[in-house]
Amino acid sequence: MTWWWLLVVALRAAVPADSHAGCARELAALDRVRATAFASADPALLADVYVAGSPLQDVDARTIAHYRSRGGRVVGAVLQVSQCRELERTAATIGLEVVEALGPSLVRWDDGGATALPRDRPTRRQITLRHTADGWRISGSQPPAPTSGQAPGR
Repeated sequence: MTWWWLLVVALRAAVPADSHAGCARELAALDRVRATAFASADPALLADVYVAGSPLQDVDARTIAHYRSRGGRVVGAVLQVSQCRELERTAATIGLEVVEALGPSLVRWDDGGATALPRDRPTRRQITLRHTADGWRISGSQPPAPTSGQAPGR
């Protein structure tokens, strides 16, 4: 192994895998609250993640309610961000382009059993954070707009 590879290995050990989180500290904090909402089967916590009236909040709340009605709660529902790029930042909004995948997650059932959820594939999306009186909240998430010459969708 050459000195170059030794340097790469040393830097990887010294720099956390989530080093791009500085790009989205606010997003990471919101994701931790979201994961807590899933793990505790408490959709009320999502009010600390999304802007009021968000369709994204409704989707998450329905998912939590679905598992809770069957005696389950989702544990480990943390999004692992592999890429993050800040597109814009103002006092009121932050626009991010991220590539993320759901980390290893499972459903804990009331009877003590557990079921591993399928692994997620990385997904690229644009996320908009909006500053509210209560702090940063997710106000939108969508696939990125195609660049010229790129067909929309798959």
